[in-house]
Amino acid sequence: MHSPQTTAARLVALAAALAAALAAGVTGALLTSCNILGPGMYFLQGPPKADARYVIPPGKIVVLVDDQDSRVSRVALRTMIGDLIAETLIQEGVATGAISTKDAVAWVRKHDLPGSQASLEEVGKAVGADIVIGVRMLEFRQSADGVQPKPLAMAEVRGIDVRTKQVLFPVGAGWEPVETTMKEVQPDLYRTSIGRREIEDSLAKATAQKIAWLFYEHDLVPLGEGVRGQARR
Repeated sequence: MHSPQTTAARLVALAAALAAALAAGVTGALLTSCNILGPGMYFLQGPPKADARYVIPPGKIVVLVDDQDSRVSRVALRTMIGDLIAETLIQEGVATGAISTKDAVAWVRKHDLPGSQASLEEVGKAVGADIVIGVRMLEFRQSADGVQPKPLAMAEVRGIDVRTKQVLFPVGAGWEPVETTMKEVQPDLYRTSIGRREIEDSLAKATAQKIAWLFYEHDLVPLGEGVRGQARR
C-alpha cells in the first residue's frame, strides 16, 4: 500500500495533467473557432473599401464624353457612359444635379469649328453646369487581346470647376487614365449581334462605374457582374 503522502502527491499530479489537457483543448477550440469566424467577419464587415481619389465641390455636373476616333461603336453608349457617371454621383451625394451628356454633345457639335475645339469650361458654361468632367475614350474592346473573352475599356478624365475656372483633377495639365477590365464573359455571347451588344452595354456601364469611383468611397468589388451567362470559376 502507498503512504498517504504518496497518494496525495499522485492526486496532485493527476489534477495538474487534467488541467493542462483541458487548457490545450480550450486553446484548440478557440483556434478552430477563429478559423470559422475569420470568413464570417468578412460578411459582418463587408468587402474592403477604397477612398475617393478626388474630392469635387458640390454643384450641377455635366459629363462630356469625347470619342473622336469612334472607339465606342454606338453613339448611345457614349451618352450612357456620361449619364451613368452623373447619376451615380448624384446618388452618392457628390453632385447636386446634372445636365445630360446628350445636351452637352449637341452643343459641341453645333459650335465646334473646323480646326478648333471648345474647351471643357466653355461647354460647361454654355449648358449651365458648375462642374464639367471630360472623358476621352481611348479603347473600347469586346476582347482585350482579341482572343480572351475579357472586355476592356481605357479612358482619360479631367475635371473643371466652371465657377472658379480651376482644374479640379488631375493636378497639372494632364488627364487621369482609367482602365476598366471586366471579368470573363461566356464565349457564346460573341456569336450573335444581340450577345455582342450585351457585352458592349455592360462594358459601358462598368466604365461609367470605374470613373465614378474616383469621386467617392466605394466597395472593392469586381466589375461586370451583370453580364448574362457570365463565366464563373
